[in-house]
Amino acid sequence: CVLIMRTTMMRSLFVSPRCILLLISTTLLIGFLGSMLFFKKNSSGFHPYPSYPSISLYDTTLPKSYNDNDHRFAFVSAYYRDDLEYFRHLLVLSYSLHKFHPTIPRLLMYVDDAPLSDIARCYLEATGWTLTPCKRIQHPNMNVHSANRFKDQFTKLHLWNFLAYDAVYYLDADCLVTAPLAHIFYSVGSFPFMAVNDNMYGDDVSTFNGGVLVVKPDSTTYRALLDSYTQYQ
Repeated sequence: CVLIMRTTMMRSLFVSPRCILLLISTTLLIGFLGSMLFFKKNSSGFHPYPSYPSISLYDTTLPKSYNDNDHRFAFVSAYYRDDLEYFRHLLVLSYSLHKFHPTIPRLLMYVDDAPLSDIARCYLEATGWTLTPCKRIQHPNMNVHSANRFKDQFTKLHLWNFLAYDAVYYLDADCLVTAPLAHIFYSVGSFPFMAVNDNMYGDDVSTFNGGVLVVKPDSTTYRALLDSYTQYQ
């Protein structure tokens, strides 16, 4: 996605010009082969397979009634445990959101069984986050997803409980916003839940990526999701 990219830790490397040219040419070759292998042709040209209902991230046209002071919308992120790397990411994410939408609220979910330190609260609030405690929802089957970074994914079900807002735009802490996003909020009427399908090693899979989500909060949906979660356990 052009609008959002992951932040990473980078180290300085000294490489020769020949190595740089080799890396560039290899990257272009892989990109070309990937487009041939994972895109199919139809009468209107090439498009990703499979195709899903979608909206354009590039058409940033806003409705005439749009007002950036309209607090029916909110950006949301989450902080599940004391992690210095993700703490730093949250500070940068808040800055990048403020750059494009300074008046849209920025809400930070944090689990109440891992309380924030006073200094962490100070930094997060100073950069614009409104701290919102929530209950941790454990992954119902950590034997399948044993990676530590997956165990709190179900806590995101609380997004449907932000009933004070017409739409919430969730971003993982390690996201960086590089362009306006507000136009996406206005799509919840047609798409009450928006996400990107996962791509594992070049193959589209049936699951979706939980790192960036747009949700229309709804109490009925929230209860249904929690009921399904309980039954799944």
